[in-house]
Order: sequence, then structure tokens, then C-alpha cells
Amino acid sequence: MISEEQKQYIIHSNRWPFSVIDIFIRYIIFVPIFSITTLILTFVIKKFSKLIYIDFLIIAFLLVFMILCSYYSFKKIKSESKFEEVISRKTVNEIIESITNNWGELKWRLKENNETIIVFSDFDYGYRQENLITIIKNSDCTFLINSRSNGNQPFTFVRNKNNLENLKTILKN
Repeated sequence: MISEEQKQYIIHSNRWPFSVIDIFIRYIIFVPIFSITTLILTFVIKKFSKLIYIDFLIIAFLLVFMILCSYYSFKKIKSESKFEEVISRKTVNEIIESITNNWGELKWRLKENNETIIVFSDFDYGYRQENLITIIKNSDCTFLINSRSNGNQPFTFVRNKNNLENLKTILKN
């Protein structure tokens, strides 16, 4: 068994990789477009307006808009993330154990309605498929597999341990 402090670390430390990556991608795309649009608007407004404080208005607009976009991004990420949904339905006491494998990746087991769920984090960064299939053969579990290759569906549920061909197909994709 792991300590309460470790359990809290597991819950909180594994929420943010998707959020940070998502925000990073959103802002790499968003900020240049927004900046160029703001510069064009500034030029157009200055050319056709005689307002003295137009620079302050544009800066204020920029700040308010970026704050609103940041809030929207965090809210959207939280609502879209399957990881958030899974973890938010669990309590700390429902975590049975945590194991760190040779690559330093984290996986843990949760109980839900008398069914064990095993969650693998950072699956695409080294956890071997044959190890996972061996675990599935020896366990009657639901597996929540982190698949970062598809950003729209970060996790895949595998409920049937006997359906290994389907699992192999999922792992190849």
C-alpha cells in the first residue's frame, strides 16, 4: 500500500500533462493570429480615429481578451479530458496501489463497482505492449490506456480481457 501523500501526488501530478500540452498548442496557434489581427486593427483605428487614448483602449482590450481565452482554455480542457472525468469520480481511498516501472512511468489501480481499473500513464513513452498484454491475460480488469497519439481521445477503455486481437489493434493505432 502507498501512503496518503503518495496517493494525493498520483491524483494531482497526472492531471496536468494533457492540459499543459493542450494550452501550449492552442497558444502557439492562437497568439500569432491574435497579435497580427490586433496590429491590423490598431493601424486601421489609428488611421481613421482621432481618439487620444486609443493605445490604452487597445491594450486593455488585448488583456481582457487574453484573460477570457485563458479561462476558456482551462475550462474546455477540464471538460474534455477523460482523465479528469475518471479521476474526479474516484476518492483517494479507492486507490489500491501504485507501481513505478523501469522507465519511471506511473500506473495505478482503482476500484469502481467491484471492478478493478488499471490506469497506465505515459503509455506511449516506453511501456511495452507485451507486458500490457500479459497483465490483461492474468487479470479481470478494465484497462484505461493512455494513448497520446490521438489528442481527441487520450484514453481507450478495454473491458474484455479475452479480446486480445482487438487490444493489439488498439495498441498499434
